[in-house]
Amino acid sequence: MKCVPVTRLEEGMVVGKTVYTSDGRPLLRRGMVLEKRHIERLLKIGIPVIYIEEKMIEDIKAEDLILDKVRTMAIQEARRIVLKVRREGRFYNRKISEIDISEDLERVKSIVNSLLQEVFRTKQAVYSFIDIRSLDDFLYGHMVNTTVLGMMTGLTLGYKTDKLFCLGLGLFMHDIGKAFLDDAILSVQKLLEEEKNPLIRRHPVTGYELLKNAQGVSLLSAHVVYQHHERLDGKGYPRGLSGSQIHELAKVAAVVNVYDILVSGSPFQSRVKPNEAVEALMAMSGTFFDKEIVEAFLKNVAVYPIGTTVRLSTGEIAVVSQVKRGLPMRPVVKIIKSSEGKELDLPVELDLSTEPSITIEEVIE
Repeated sequence: MKCVPVTRLEEGMVVGKTVYTSDGRPLLRRGMVLEKRHIERLLKIGIPVIYIEEKMIEDIKAEDLILDKVRTMAIQEARRIVLKVRREGRFYNRKISEIDISEDLERVKSIVNSLLQEVFRTKQAVYSFIDIRSLDDFLYGHMVNTTVLGMMTGLTLGYKTDKLFCLGLGLFMHDIGKAFLDDAILSVQKLLEEEKNPLIRRHPVTGYELLKNAQGVSLLSAHVVYQHHERLDGKGYPRGLSGSQIHELAKVAAVVNVYDILVSGSPFQSRVKPNEAVEALMAMSGTFFDKEIVEAFLKNVAVYPIGTTVRLSTGEIAVVSQVKRGLPMRPVVKIIKSSEGKELDLPVELDLSTEPSITIEEVIE
């Protein structure tokens, strides 16, 4: 299978991986043959890409590190708690101090623990999966993705179970303060321009106060929520902290938060290719982000995820079929077109880690 932008889908293509809604219902099942109405529906709800089966590369499987069942349950819980807080704060006009989410957090903790077990189960694997979600479901998927990516990074940094759990809980709840904001405010924001809007700057404070008032929540988790927009150079918000003033767990949260928004896209940020997101993080390393944490994070994510179509320095077109831990720039690929653009009868496998003279020139979408 390979990843294809929805704008390039054609009738008759076969879905390679089931696409789910935020409430866990299959939107398009694996093996379904696309019709015009399916493509129009995907475009309408803002899903940017899906996986498509192709006979020549049918053995390429882009599997999420997290079991579908666990991910679906996590997204459902993210949706439930966001909508509850939104209802309490925006529709019933309750103050933050009047909203008690202590009982809800017991369910959240169970979900975070399930995600942590998945991270332990796949700890030697690389995150080589492009998340598929609609713009309306952005926040819920973002809560889950950052939790997984953050705990994977923490594991690489040598964190013990308790510390990983605190990080995961904080990440799952890091944007809960946005539940109090109007959609119109969120829809006009850009990833690195949020500091211009005082209402947006408030969401880490709101989320922190909500968690701080709940029973059984570690202050470490609450500070992940409070500080995930702080930056190493002091140009973040809400308090403009810098360097060692920022808690280490919040520094991890800052990295994974930006990465997931970049690669997955959102109602306020166009998605970029994973290799471009990696380049952006590296460029911000040492100024916005802690270098050690960025290095640990990059050990866990694929620069070129499985199913990505690439052009090689030879001019040939290939699809990434395998990603090796520790060799992010040198995946295994299957060449499907010659340098002249002729489709091959059979794909040719090439391990770029054994071919130093051949590089990936660009990602093709």
